[in-house]
Amino acid sequence: AEISATSPLKAGESYNFTIKLTSDGASVSEAQLQEVHTRKVHLLVVDESLTDYNHLHPQALSEAGTYSASFTPKSSATYKVFADVTPVGASQQFVVAKITGEKPCDTPCIDKTASTTGAADGLKADLFFKSALKVGAPVMAMARITDDSGKPVTDLEPVMGAFAHIVGFYDDFATVAHIH
Repeated sequence: AEISATSPLKAGESYNFTIKLTSDGASVSEAQLQEVHTRKVHLLVVDESLTDYNHLHPQALSEAGTYSASFTPKSSATYKVFADVTPVGASQQFVVAKITGEKPCDTPCIDKTASTTGAADGLKADLFFKSALKVGAPVMAMARITDDSGKPVTDLEPVMGAFAHIVGFYDDFATVAHIH
């Protein structure tokens, strides 16, 4: 993946970019990609501190393998873009590119405090695992969504064909999990 950018990222300013996907030097067209959760390309964009995350669905441009997207970064740090794609007849793949920020993150800039809760827009999410996490072993996870008064939310509707989307990044700024 290659990002075409005109300037470094600046916090609070809309940022437009194009991303070109290639395989062995050839452009990867939309026809070569499977639709997964209602899209052929998912862009998972995260800053160096792993605190500003954006899930984008780029628009295909007329040039094969070239897609456009935009977002407004909360930080002026460098961001990584993980293009989540599944080629026809193959498995899910992540292709990584970088967008340089105007001001790099101070070292260390990642808060490594473990958390299984989150809140946004008056909702709270709690994540539970049926067994202990172990490298290389699958584990069933469950999410409980409550409103700001603590009552379970029961009227959720699917987004992109799923009721839950979870994206996790490791502090190596290279490893990602994207599950539904």
